[in-house]
Amino acid sequence: MADLFDIVDIVFKTVDGAGTGLPVYKHRAETGIKAEHIVINTTGVTAKPYVNKAPVVNVNLFTHTHPNGMINASHVRAIAGRIRAAIHTILAPHGMYFNARVAFEADLGTEEAEGFDLYNIRVEVITEK
Repeated sequence: MADLFDIVDIVFKTVDGAGTGLPVYKHRAETGIKAEHIVINTTGVTAKPYVNKAPVVNVNLFTHTHPNGMINASHVRAIAGRIRAAIHTILAPHGMYFNARVAFEADLGTEEAEGFDLYNIRVEVITEK
């Protein structure tokens, strides 16, 4: 059985290999980062107290907005599509049961001070049958 750190590691490796061209960070990004990036973290809680206590992992996509403040929807759609496709084909370590699904996906708005739009993909993971 995997713990939250193992699960974040597996999702991180998957998203990092998704071909987005963006740097991927675990838990939080570097302070003052100006480039578009992805942050993989967990809420630390279990979404369901039954059926194998599925942890929730957040894949947060930070993209630059257009100069007028609007999101670059086609850019976000392309990157999110690559991430989603990678999540659907996660390869877990040999012998480990690992079932991941996208449970929630939404634009969470603009981080004004940073100039980023935040798009969240929430992944629910089950590691036991």
